[in-house]
Amino acid sequence: MKFRRDKYFAKLKNLSFGAVEISDRMKCAYKHLNKSLLSLCKDLPLSVQAEAINFLMSYAKISPGEPFDFFKKYYIPAWSVICHASGGARPGIDGNPEAADAIRGQAMSMFLHSLDDHVNDGDMRATHLILLIRSAAWSALSECISRLSESDDSSKKTAGDLIDLYYEGICSCEETDGLEQYLRLFKKQMATWLIMPLISARRSMGDGRLEDLRAAYESFGMAWRILDDLNDLDSDIIHSERSAAYHILPGDGKKLWSGAAGGKGKNLDRLVDIMYENQTAEILVLRAEKELASAAGLAERIGLGGLASEYDSLRRPLAEFRTG
Repeated sequence: MKFRRDKYFAKLKNLSFGAVEISDRMKCAYKHLNKSLLSLCKDLPLSVQAEAINFLMSYAKISPGEPFDFFKKYYIPAWSVICHASGGARPGIDGNPEAADAIRGQAMSMFLHSLDDHVNDGDMRATHLILLIRSAAWSALSECISRLSESDDSSKKTAGDLIDLYYEGICSCEETDGLEQYLRLFKKQMATWLIMPLISARRSMGDGRLEDLRAAYESFGMAWRILDDLNDLDSDIIHSERSAAYHILPGDGKKLWSGAAGGKGKNLDRLVDIMYENQTAEILVLRAEKELASAAGLAERIGLGGLASEYDSLRRPLAEFRTG
């Protein structure tokens, strides 16, 4: 049975979204995304700047001598949405300040989401350095919001509402009951990732298409959440973390989930059997595939064909997983 469960977990750990081709403009934006974090470190007191850069390199598993690529594990639509929706110029090449602020703000949002999660879960001790970096990142995000929403009360309200929703999600103590509630909670937790895309889109597209843009991005986020949970299935079971898979198990499977903590024994073997029998992975992959298909359809509807293609590219390996 150990061979069977190891093979099962390995197959899910290797599951990934499809590759996305990026334009020169997007390459420029991505370069600026990473530079934003380096600039953040340079804004800290001189005595901690080198230590802050070392922390970020360790956090992103960047070895000395390698290029500073902090966001290499983030799927491209997480930030490329700004390139598609803003209609703005490339940051860093022609000095467009609005494009630069939008990308910098997105870098802070994505970094803070991850950092807050690790500190809150106890994976990382909240040292003075980490608290300083976190405070500086929030300040940088706030400055970007202020500049982009100057004289725009609607954008200010959007940003405020999304930050409030984010804290409502990450500070929630509620026990989620079922997959839908679990995913609704995650939509709150990823709310800050929407600030820059929506503000940028409002400036170039008006309000009419923001609802569909938001829904598309949230569907992409939920698909990513499901994929992450499948990749980490063995670890989540060992640590009794109730991820997406837990929420679609029958009652006996949920009991075994808690009993399989530690990763050994008959409970884990039986749990894997139940997952096989109930096609747990296949159900979740199908849900992620549907979310990405929905995201692509919404993006196409509002005239963002390039973004729709990205979502569709992500989706293809999921379809192959189910039919392979």
